[in-house]
Formats: sequence, structure tokens, C-alpha cells
Amino acid sequence: MRSTAIAILFVSSICTAQPPQTVAATPVQATTRDLQYVRFIILNIASLDHSSQSIQDYENSLVKLFGLGSQESTAIHNAATNFKPVLSQYRQSAQAIIALRRMAADRAARLQGAS
Repeated sequence: MRSTAIAILFVSSICTAQPPQTVAATPVQATTRDLQYVRFIILNIASLDHSSQSIQDYENSLVKLFGLGSQESTAIHNAATNFKPVLSQYRQSAQAIIALRRMAADRAARLQGAS
């Protein structure tokens, strides 16, 4: 019992004598999953279907959830703001393609009906 107590004291003194481990100064590489999640966040913030209040609430929740600083939060917000016109253009193009397909289908139906 006495030797166990001495061993415990010895181990605890070694553990307390260790310097605290510091976080590596080198940046950590983002994985594919990390990048997919960041894309998901940016798409949610840049969405044309969400109200500005819900987007603001979502951005605030990211700050609380991940402990983002103002610089990080601003970078995400700016990326989403820059992406919003791209989404708008994509939506307009998709609507134009659908309208042209409908016109072509109607014309084909009229031509087939005339035969």
C-alpha cells in the first residue's frame, strides 16, 4: 500500500511538471467534408428563398455555435453576398430554359395536331 501511494505521488508529480501542450502554429488542412460544410453554410446564407431576418439569425447562430470572430463572420458573409448574384442568374437561366422547353413542346403538339 505504501509503495502504491509513492507511485501515485511520483506519477502525479511527473504530470504536473510537464509544460502545457500548445496548439500547433501551422494551419490545419481542410478536409473534403469541411469544404462541403462551408459550401452548405454559404449556400444557406446566399439563398434567395430565405428572408433577411432568417439569414441574420442563421449567421448569429454560427457565431455562437463555432465561436467565430468578427473577421471570420465577415468573410463568410462576404462570400455569401458575392455568391447571391450567381444564384440569381442561375435561377433566371433555369426559368428561361423551362419556358423555352414549354414553348417547343406546345409547338410540337400544334404541329402534330395539324398533321
